Amino acid sequence: MFDIYEIILYIVSRDDDMKSIIEWILNTSFDDLKRGYTFDDESDAYLCLICGRTFNAGHIYPVNNEFLDAPTRMAQHVEQVHHGMIDFLLSMDKKYTGLSDIQISILK
Repeated sequence: MFDIYEIILYIVSRDDDMKSIIEWILNTSFDDLKRGYTFDDESDAYLCLICGRTFNAGHIYPVNNEFLDAPTRMAQHVEQVHHGMIDFLLSMDKKYTGLSDIQISILK
């Protein structure tokens, strides 16, 4: 029997952009998708899922007369630079999200 993920990847295999987006979503935990970043064990850093920016674990980052740890700085980065993960996901092409313009406007 086939795994549902294998079926989805087979269906979108003719569209490389859609395939990579589906793979990205399937390989990311729900919590990481909500936050917009993940922790990369190999580099010991927090990684922005949108642009790839990293902040090293254990480092302190000065921002506007404050000192932020890496996860706090990354959360701030996602909000300030990308306006949050929901805006990023809703700005994706409709062929990837399956949402209509009306649904997107309601969710925003």
